[in-house]
Amino acid sequence: MRITLMKSACKTWPDIPIHEITDLAERSTNDDDNDSNDTDSQSSQTSNVEFHGKEVVIIGSLFKKMPKQPNILKELDDEKKLASDIELEPLKNFISDNDLIYLQSNDESIELRGAINIGCLCTGLCVAVKGYVNPNGSGFIVNDILFSTVDQIQRPLLEADQYLALASGLGFSKNMSKNQSLVNSLNLLFDVLTGNSELVINKPIVRFIIAGNSISKNARNEEMGSEGKVPAWNKKVQSYTHDAVKLMDKFLANVGQYMHVDFMPGPIDPCSILLPQQPLHPCMFPKSYPLGSIRSVTNPHHFSIGGVRFLGTSGQNIDSLRSCTSFTESTDIMRQLMEWGHIAPTCPDLLHCYPFADKDPFVIDQYPDVFFAGNQPDFSLGTFESSEGKKVKLVSIPVFEDKMILVLINLRTLNLEMVALD
Repeated sequence: MRITLMKSACKTWPDIPIHEITDLAERSTNDDDNDSNDTDSQSSQTSNVEFHGKEVVIIGSLFKKMPKQPNILKELDDEKKLASDIELEPLKNFISDNDLIYLQSNDESIELRGAINIGCLCTGLCVAVKGYVNPNGSGFIVNDILFSTVDQIQRPLLEADQYLALASGLGFSKNMSKNQSLVNSLNLLFDVLTGNSELVINKPIVRFIIAGNSISKNARNEEMGSEGKVPAWNKKVQSYTHDAVKLMDKFLANVGQYMHVDFMPGPIDPCSILLPQQPLHPCMFPKSYPLGSIRSVTNPHHFSIGGVRFLGTSGQNIDSLRSCTSFTESTDIMRQLMEWGHIAPTCPDLLHCYPFADKDPFVIDQYPDVFFAGNQPDFSLGTFESSEGKKVKLVSIPVFEDKMILVLINLRTLNLEMVALD
């Protein structure tokens, strides 16, 4: 993203020179006694007097130091100090008034201060900042901040209405028959998808997207039993997750006779949690996969229908940012991701991901027309508009198991509507 940021900085601030972080600091004579790679250690550098009060632009990636962020070494140390067996409730948000933010480039870093809202930023963001070296101390005083620009493509308009259906967290489990309201909603969902419901008269649905977590959030707890341990696999014990996948396979086989279905993996589905999550293996779906209309896809999922570009995730990236920023609403977080030009900046700080040496697969090269996130607390809609006028529809999809909500998108007009199936 550095090349794009340099072009954006030259266009936005044409009269301000771009410098490396190393240009802003003077090495002292005790460099050998200090570790310059340590973000906390600023004693090996002093600010360069030449840049005091002079406005410059520097480019790098952000590192947000949060004292409340979980740390395995600290947790092990705390366990030794605990004198009782009292279980402390885990924190859901790690931000505090003591957070600091640094800009890093290669082996150098500098603390950012001034006109910058630390609560709205996170580790991993690539930015260009305009400002000057603090003449009265350490750090860099920020006057303005710039994120990477993204290419935009205009979509063609369809001649007739066609619809895409979105849902997440369908909630299949071995004991789902005990949850009659969920069973009824899934039956109603099948009727809606196949056009046999008054809720979708004259609304042809051409594809159904399942945005992760098709397996119930309670399936793993049921499998572990009252003792909290996973039972040994033997002839007398059957996996609850296995039974849930069989029910899901049967459902997909029925729907797949009428339309194409893309189902994405989620954090509690039977697959690796490393992002980007790979498709669920076809061998788990012997009834539905041979139809050819059923596709197991990756998470994140990028696809196009009728010229409309979609980008979506199963929600881990949104939940992660909710824990390390001051944002709480899903669509607000999604709007920030579009502005930042990156859909998972907290990888690998808070989210596990594959190591990519040459290219970051989470960088947004082109704006989608619709950006969706599954398994969110509530249904919500929003819009992101770029500086050049490109509009992106934002869709927060709730857990179907909890809310029984289906989202329909008109591929011609991009109008969205919620269908309650409870």
